[in-house]
Amino acid sequence: MSTHTTTSNNRLPEANPNSQSKTDPWEPVFTAINIRWPQINQDELKQCDRSVDAVTEFVASKVDTQRDEIESVVSEFAPAHDSPLRSFVDQAQRAGEQVSNSVHSAVERVQYEIDELPVKTSLTNLAIGFGLGVLATTLYFNSRRQPTAWQQIRSNRLFQ
Repeated sequence: MSTHTTTSNNRLPEANPNSQSKTDPWEPVFTAINIRWPQINQDELKQCDRSVDAVTEFVASKVDTQRDEIESVVSEFAPAHDSPLRSFVDQAQRAGEQVSNSVHSAVERVQYEIDELPVKTSLTNLAIGFGLGVLATTLYFNSRRQPTAWQQIRSNRLFQ
């Protein structure tokens, strides 16, 4: 007697509960995917990590179907004991990768600014030095103001 009953209309075969402990708990997921998307290679599919996100990513890369629909099929047949924790871990890993990419680009920007800082600092110091030199020279000559030509002429007439 066979442990699986044959069904039609693209329904998942029902497994005998006694044989479930000896087979891969992800086998119903692979069967459902094979029924829904027969173009997917089962050998490649079985090489995937046994998580909802990993299987969903693999199927999404092979078919032109909405990710929500794929995840729905996978989640429906995925083993219940593995799904919540593994899904949380996978989501946390994806969030970590996104944060890691953002932090990496920020660090690269800071490194670029640090590399360019000596040139900017040198040019800024040169401009400030030049400005202070012009200011000091102007103040010096303004403090020792010479009389104008008219003032010299007028003052010479008074003393003669």
